[in-house]
Parts: sequence; structure tokens; C-alpha cells
Amino acid sequence: MLSGGSYLESYDMIDLHTHQSWPGYSGMIRIRSFQFSEIAELKTFTLPFSVGIHPWEAGDGGLDLALLERWIQQPNCLAVGESGLDKLRGPVLEVQIRWLMAQAQLAMSHSKPMIIHCVRYWNELITIRRKFPEVPAWIIHGFRGKAELAAQLVRHGFYLAFGTALMEESAALAEVFAQVPVTRLFLETDEGDATIEEVYTIAASIRQITPEQLQTAIINNFNTVFGNDVLPRLASTH
Repeated sequence: MLSGGSYLESYDMIDLHTHQSWPGYSGMIRIRSFQFSEIAELKTFTLPFSVGIHPWEAGDGGLDLALLERWIQQPNCLAVGESGLDKLRGPVLEVQIRWLMAQAQLAMSHSKPMIIHCVRYWNELITIRRKFPEVPAWIIHGFRGKAELAAQLVRHGFYLAFGTALMEESAALAEVFAQVPVTRLFLETDEGDATIEEVYTIAASIRQITPEQLQTAIINNFNTVFGNDVLPRLASTH
């Protein structure tokens, strides 16, 4: 964990996407990502979360959009997802598209952003995004792609969330991260072992700015996507 950083004393360090259920340290907002298979057995959850039908789950029986919508309607559900498309795993593309579009409809109806998992179906994803212009934002989680893909996604209005892969000393990914407009960035821990503080540190180093400057930029992005009232409301519950 970092020490000596004044940004740790505020309430708004943001971990956009994590699969860990603990609330984190004081001053941290963590969005717990649930797959449908998890909420089917869950009675309640009081921390900020997102929920969706992952493309790997899209071919499973027992998926229930009504149950998913009940969870999406909860005040502490901040986003729909992770949802998306995956060419390497999951059912056929047509099935994945059907479930992604159903979730985009829910996101549009309830004015909540989408958290997206995508592997090698980028053109299809861009096409679907165009069909749902009223979804507040589409955020690609765990981005590891090339600079050309990052630029294409930004042009089409996507946000990109980077995670612990930034700590793997990949010069190529670091170069991509450095080039993405700061107004389109988020940071996350996903299933990694690193803390969000460590991700902020390496991310700020790559961009040659302070962690405080990066934090401010990501707070601004969060407020743009989720609304200016969300961080104060969440902070009051921590």
C-alpha cells in the first residue's frame, strides 16, 4: 500500500472492477463485480457493485432477466456487467449478442453504464453500442489491446479500464496506456493480487504524473459516467 500520499486521505480512490467483496481501506470506493451465477444464490449485498451475465455464462440454462433487473434496480448497483462478447470461450456469437443486447436494454432503461468484457469481437461490439446511444457509458474492463484498437474504441465513445497488467512491465501496454486520453481512463484490480494503490502508482509513473493528478482525472471521469452525486452518497456509507 502507498504511504505519504494525500489522496489516500480522501474518500474517492476508485477501483472500478473487482471480484473481492471486502470494502477496502478508508478512502476507497470499490465496485464489486457479480456474475449472474453469484447473485442467483445471494440474498443481499450492501457495498457498491455491478452485475451482469458474462458471455461465458450466456449459454447456461436458468438465466433470468427479471432477477437480473431486480438487482440492477438496487441503489448501490452502479453498472450492468460485466457483459460482452468472447470469441474464444462461450456459446455461439448469436447467443452472446442476444444476451448482451438484452442487458444493454436494461442499462438504457435504468440509466446505468455497461462494464464490458470483449475478446476479438470488437467490430460486433461497436455495432451493438451504436444501437443503444442512451446507455450512459460503455467501459471496457481489463484492456490489454494495441494502440490502434484503443484509439478506435475511444473514437467510438468507449472508456478503457486498465488493471494489474500494467505491473507486468510490458512496454507495449505501457505505451498504449500512456496514449489513451486521460478523460477516457479508469483503473481496476479485477482478480489480481495487487492493491488499487499499487495500480495507481504504476499508472501514474507510466503517464509521468503524480498519483494525485491521476486520481483527480479518474474522479472526474467517474462523475461524468456515474453522476456527481454518487461518490458523496457512497462515501457517507463507508
